[in-house]
Amino acid sequence: LEALATRHGLRASMVRAFQLRGWLLVQEGRDPAAATELLERGLARQAQAGWLITMPLFMAILAEALAAGGRAPRAREVVDEAVAITGRTGELVDRMYALTVKGDLCAAASGDDEAAVSFEEAIAIARRQAARSLELRAATRLARVRRRQGRIAEARALVGLMNRWDPHVLVDLHTTNGSYHGFHLTYSPILNPNAD
Repeated sequence: LEALATRHGLRASMVRAFQLRGWLLVQEGRDPAAATELLERGLARQAQAGWLITMPLFMAILAEALAAGGRAPRAREVVDEAVAITGRTGELVDRMYALTVKGDLCAAASGDDEAAVSFEEAIAIARRQAARSLELRAATRLARVRRRQGRIAEARALVGLMNRWDPHVLVDLHTTNGSYHGFHLTYSPILNPNAD
């Protein structure tokens, strides 16, 4: 993607290439410093272009990279900002992801009560949106917190939710503005005039 975007001068795709490469490093648990640099560069260019869609998502991923690099206080600042932005923009998928990252950061810092609040909000939004994979992601983490708090029955109920769900195929597609579509697949071109 990066090579094609460079060759054809596609600014938005170039930004996304930086961010996706940073996200991949975070997911693989490799080189948090390089992931941080790529994500910060992508976010800076995205802000410069006025392209705000998905910005909170990549801010949350940046927070994961910062935390992996031992910069938990900065990670918390970034994820709190991402959650605040989603409160203004209504980007629900980004909000669910950011809340889950915030919960992870709180749980890692022994803030189980605050972590639980974040995970519970992510689960509630995911249920309203029928975003099952994001619901399960937050529920798994909440079950760990509840177990650590000694609330075993609650943790088991959350795990039971995961055990009851056994799809043959999962395709979890969402829009970022929280709208519901009556079609199996929705396609929308980039609507930002600053994008390629």
